[in-house]
Amino acid sequence: MTRRYRNIAYFSVLLALSVALPYLFHIVVPQGGRIFLPMHFPVQLAGFLISPIAGLLLGTFAPIFNFLISGMPPFPLFVTMMFELSIMGLICGLLGKRFNPLWALIIAILASKFSLALGWWIIFVLGIKTPITNEAIIGVSLGTLISGFPGIAIQILVIPSLTLIIGKTRKLPEKDK
Repeated sequence: MTRRYRNIAYFSVLLALSVALPYLFHIVVPQGGRIFLPMHFPVQLAGFLISPIAGLLLGTFAPIFNFLISGMPPFPLFVTMMFELSIMGLICGLLGKRFNPLWALIIAILASKFSLALGWWIIFVLGIKTPITNEAIIGVSLGTLISGFPGIAIQILVIPSLTLIIGKTRKLPEKDK
């Protein structure tokens, strides 16, 4: 299997997980998506295991697909999550090759919260009715660190280890044939 096909397979599985995990969490735990952040896991893995572009693309499309399939996250939250997750996937991919995956993940999580604020601000500037005010954007975005703390803690425990384990098990040639 060449690198290209492996990456397509990884992306496909992670895309499916980015839709299935939030759906399962919403069934099992009320407000489970806000607490455990299940859509974040596949996006982070796409950045770490495939490429920064794969992380960016999965982070962009996962909220859209989830909204179209399940109606969650609701509008306009899914738009702001596109900003949040795309930056998270991109940074995981960019920093994951250069730094320890744990530090890359922490930086990506923090940067994603500022991207979430940017998404809210753009929606506000466009005049789309939102449940928050312009003054509350930063507070709401940083508040997701608190509400999503259980999910962030699980990410910090699982994603770096999983990235290293999967990275060590795939011994493929560097060039496509």
